[in-house]
Amino acid sequence: MSFARQFLHPAPELPADRARNDPAALLQHGAHLLAGKIEACSYARFQEMTGLTLDEADGTMKENLPPIQQFLNRCLALRIDMQDAIFEAFGGFLSAIIEDARQAGTLDVGLETLKAEKFVISDRKVIFEHEATGATATALTVERTDRNDPLNLPRVKAICADTKGATLCWNKTSKRAALMVKAPAFMDEDGVPILRVKLLRPMATEILALSEFSKSHWEGVDDAMFDQLWQAEVDAVPEFTTSKITLICGLLLPIWDRLPADNMRIYRLQTEDGERAIGRLVSQEQLLNVYARLGLDCQMDMTPQEVFAAVIDGKTTLSLLGGYKLRRSLVMGQPRLELTGASGVALPALKALGCFTEVIQWKTRVFIPVDGIDVLACVLAEHPVGASGADAAA
Repeated sequence: MSFARQFLHPAPELPADRARNDPAALLQHGAHLLAGKIEACSYARFQEMTGLTLDEADGTMKENLPPIQQFLNRCLALRIDMQDAIFEAFGGFLSAIIEDARQAGTLDVGLETLKAEKFVISDRKVIFEHEATGATATALTVERTDRNDPLNLPRVKAICADTKGATLCWNKTSKRAALMVKAPAFMDEDGVPILRVKLLRPMATEILALSEFSKSHWEGVDDAMFDQLWQAEVDAVPEFTTSKITLICGLLLPIWDRLPADNMRIYRLQTEDGERAIGRLVSQEQLLNVYARLGLDCQMDMTPQEVFAAVIDGKTTLSLLGGYKLRRSLVMGQPRLELTGASGVALPALKALGCFTEVIQWKTRVFIPVDGIDVLACVLAEHPVGASGADAAA
């Protein structure tokens, strides 16, 4: 079925993840039409056929474009071949935007019910109280237990067989396997397509620019080696994984501007003992920022292993008490655990804990060995994950 035929006249009811990202795709589509970069149809021809105007008198893009439903309805009045051509271009922008949002964890699908093997609320902290009514906003720390479902070898081989251009790969450094497939291209501001690939792994996916992939340690591998590496990873996946999430519930409107602007999704969940909760989901780093904006001091109860996974695997920058930040940095193409914010006076004490320094581009930088969980534990004992409201305000 063609892209255009997926829509029914009158205005189609779109899935939430598509509908909330359509305006961004329409903006890109309009910009490329105005720039003459949509081969299927010129802007003058598009305007003539649909009666839609995307530009101001001076030729610049309108701030308020036609509603997406109007755009779809006007396009559905065109000949089928022209519908397909326009929607193919529009669909490319939309697919790339949705995929990027899904990978970043910011895809807005409206009110979503979190599902897991079980949820247990381990901590509650009132972070705001309305003076007039006494209503409160509460940060709930929730331990979620998920049953793991790794992509097993028969399934990944079936994907490989059914996907044109799929390539078996392995990473020479980490000795991990991945199936490389094409990902939707993304257009830069000049309309130049950025070719990208997606790496499918037993428990995760990753999207890389093709140029970035070519410079990485990933390379093709034969079937026997791929099967061995992939099966070893699948066998190492535990049956269950327990992690922590934070849900901010209750009176949210007065503090809405102090909550993360990049993820406004609303979630609901039900705990093991039947309690129901609904609110905004925030990451550890976002929660630190929320506390700081509210002028609260906070300290996160995170194990060294959880901190390491959040920074290295989750690419999250965490604030530490004392003004330090822990982040993932790439040095010579290899991930490093970097501690920023350290003054020259603090270097001897940090080295005594097991940290090491390197001078890179005439600047002394502090690192924690990526294989030294014990060193990370010593650093966290002195400087726990957290933030001071006063420090953040400064």
